[in-house]
Amino acid sequence: MGTWVAKAKLAPRVRSGRLISRQGVLQALGEGASRRAILVHAPAGYGKTIALAQWWEALKGQSVHISWLTLDQYDAKPGRFLAYLSASCLSAGFSIDRELPKSLREVSRFDAENEVPAFTSALQKCEGRHIILLDNFHHVDVPDTATIVHSMLTDLPRNFQIVVASRKYPGKIGLADFLAHDDAVVITEENLRFTPHEAEAYLQLTKDCTVSGDICETLVEQSEGWPIAIQLYGQHLHGEKGAKEALRRLNGRNTFLSDYFTELVFESQSEEVQEFLLKTAILNPINGNLANHVCGIRSGWEILERLSSDNLFVRRVGEDGDWYAYHKLFQQYLEAKALRKTTSIDSLKIYAEAAAWCVENDDRERALNYAWRSRSSVVVGTTLEALGGWQYVVGQGNIADVRKAIELVDAETLRRFPRVWLAKIYLDLKSGEPEEAEREFRFFSKKFNDSQAERTLLDGERQVFRSLVSVYCDHEIEPGSAGSSSLDALERTVRCDQGLLEAVRCNLLCVLYGQHGKFEQANRAGDRAIEHFRRFSCLYGEVFVLFHQGYLLYLQGRLRQAWVVLMEGYTLATESFGRDSDLNAIGGSFLARVAYERNDCVRAAHYLETALPHIERFDAWLEVYISAYATAFALAVAEDNDEEAGEVFNRAISTATARGLPRLAQAMSAYFRCHQLQKAIEEGGSEGVIECDLSGSDSHPLTQYYAVCVIGWQMLAQGQFALAAKHFTEHAEAARSGGQMRDYVSLMTLQAISELKDDRPDDAQTTLETALVAGAADGIKRPFMDQGTFGIDLLDQLNRRIPRQPSNRLQNAFLKDLLRDIEISKSSSKKRDNLLTPREREALRGLMENASNQEIADSMGISVNTVKFHLKNIFIKLEADSRRDVVSAVIRNRLI
Repeated sequence: MGTWVAKAKLAPRVRSGRLISRQGVLQALGEGASRRAILVHAPAGYGKTIALAQWWEALKGQSVHISWLTLDQYDAKPGRFLAYLSASCLSAGFSIDRELPKSLREVSRFDAENEVPAFTSALQKCEGRHIILLDNFHHVDVPDTATIVHSMLTDLPRNFQIVVASRKYPGKIGLADFLAHDDAVVITEENLRFTPHEAEAYLQLTKDCTVSGDICETLVEQSEGWPIAIQLYGQHLHGEKGAKEALRRLNGRNTFLSDYFTELVFESQSEEVQEFLLKTAILNPINGNLANHVCGIRSGWEILERLSSDNLFVRRVGEDGDWYAYHKLFQQYLEAKALRKTTSIDSLKIYAEAAAWCVENDDRERALNYAWRSRSSVVVGTTLEALGGWQYVVGQGNIADVRKAIELVDAETLRRFPRVWLAKIYLDLKSGEPEEAEREFRFFSKKFNDSQAERTLLDGERQVFRSLVSVYCDHEIEPGSAGSSSLDALERTVRCDQGLLEAVRCNLLCVLYGQHGKFEQANRAGDRAIEHFRRFSCLYGEVFVLFHQGYLLYLQGRLRQAWVVLMEGYTLATESFGRDSDLNAIGGSFLARVAYERNDCVRAAHYLETALPHIERFDAWLEVYISAYATAFALAVAEDNDEEAGEVFNRAISTATARGLPRLAQAMSAYFRCHQLQKAIEEGGSEGVIECDLSGSDSHPLTQYYAVCVIGWQMLAQGQFALAAKHFTEHAEAARSGGQMRDYVSLMTLQAISELKDDRPDDAQTTLETALVAGAADGIKRPFMDQGTFGIDLLDQLNRRIPRQPSNRLQNAFLKDLLRDIEISKSSSKKRDNLLTPREREALRGLMENASNQEIADSMGISVNTVKFHLKNIFIKLEADSRRDVVSAVIRNRLI
């Protein structure tokens, strides 16, 4: 081999040291074994050479003939390229009869046109699997060398494979045809990125330091798995305690990365491209048209396509590939460089221009984001008004982003944009600030009352928001009253292109009709609302209507249908808006109520576990609060936990006071008093029963049931049994005629108890049978189980009479199911009481308060080892693997 040959180019130049195995990349390379070509292309620093070196070593161990050639810019001349290609093949032991030039002068005279056919002809004589690997091909990617590679790809036999590693996509070697025929494999940065597991293994191997999985996940996310960035992180890592600090220092402004980007990317670009990068990085992602708009050029698409194909830390994103994204660290580098640029780049102006472009091109989400980034009150107001203001909020359900944007809009600007102003009012309602919303709405109505601009539409929006504020502020609107009539009239005044306004109008009618027991009209209005919301692809509004309709089905005692409808809405809310969303919490509150009525207390507690704390902090309306607190209170009572029931009651009153919801306070006070009266009667006394203000609570459908129950229990406590029976009879009949079958079942059960106390057992049995028939259809169980010993005694007596009565299979089966549930509830309570020892319960309380083992030991006056012993027993008994599992089990099973 001639003295001119740099032998170091004929083997991998991998620095000695400990390396982790890139199994994912090796697997991808192995899967390309049957293809003619493999292309590995990615930006600098992604470990292309290291991965290929590992593969090269592995194949050599399998007796595969594989050559290696590391290329540099001097190899771009065809003669030199072919000479080194021959040298690499001879070095790898290829059986070719081929002499190399003896000097660089001979190499320079190498006749590529004649030598290429001779070279490929010599290779054709080789037998067995042969691989030619060309590393750093981007240095020689010119037409002449590309032609040589193309000739090898087309002329060599099937036992040959060409592997090309390059930072740029080699567009001239004819790879497209091989890809079209599935005869080539392309490995990109997606394959080369470090996974969190690989990052953890790398740091363990090179730094002998264990870094937590959470830190490694953040590291990979922050660096986008870029191996060289993870290597840099390792250099800044000083023991496990410095892991977070090293992560903080890993950014595009880091001196090493800044120099890296400057040398490999930025300085090699023209002034036009440099300016382009500095102006567009802040808009990440970007497309050609948006780039042209903010940069005032016409070459945006061409620049982005070239940056992407050259793998200069810009890649295509999105399903259609019309958008491009900068690498996170490269973007940080560019942003820092833009701030240091002598000629200042006005980033806020760029954001404002980008927002305007996105509005014009109906890119709504990006428009609002760019407007917010402009930090301009006027830009945010203008943008959000153009997007529809409150209609954008309802249509997109993007409450958090709109709230963040509106915080930038000052009061003076807000008054200029009516729909943004209404959006602010809507967000106040959603944030649990109904009084602030009501004040703002009065001001809004006064300002726009005499305005002629878009008068018809604004009138309609005002009517909708008047009703919306009334619902959230717990102001009653009777169907057929002036408020509701104006809503009905709205259907004739709203323009056809304002379907979202009509959807909200119908949604409100669904709520208002439902509140007054007009279920048929409510369902019709709800169906129309869903139809309109779907026309606008407004999933947010559709889910709200599903919750309203599910709640109406619950009121009608149609629990099975209610569960299906509510679960449909809950699933949509979870999948589209997340488990921590307001919608998810509202749906969970309603599902908990339905689950409880069917005596599925475990599931009811599960839904309330996250739903109730959420609606206490954020968004809900009266029906939601009553459902959630009543269910939580009932669950505590069912567990005979008066302390927790009292806590739930206090929380409800606190929420009612803070939100200005007097009917919530009335309903929960009545519910609490019913429980106390029932318990006092069972124990033979009425001391300690709270007094509560129920004035007006019997006149509103949402609180009427609770007021009726309190009045009836007071009659029972005073020994007025006949009067109580008559009272419950009248209201049960009213509930039945109004279609409120859940309340009907409950009131009939109370009527039966009153008749039994009035020494009319036969009438009591007949009444209870009627209630059982009504409850059996949909499994309405809790009204029978929540009446304490009175209800249980009645059920037992009826069960003993069954053999002497004509057969009613549905009723009898339901009765037996009820009695079985009661028995299970009793045994479960005993089991829970006996599950943990007193000392284990004390240790468990400390654990629930997130106390350390030492803190628990100090509070109990025992050693830490004894605490560990108790906790070990708790974990075993609760079948838990972690403290989080224990907390979930305690809440689910209501152990303390």
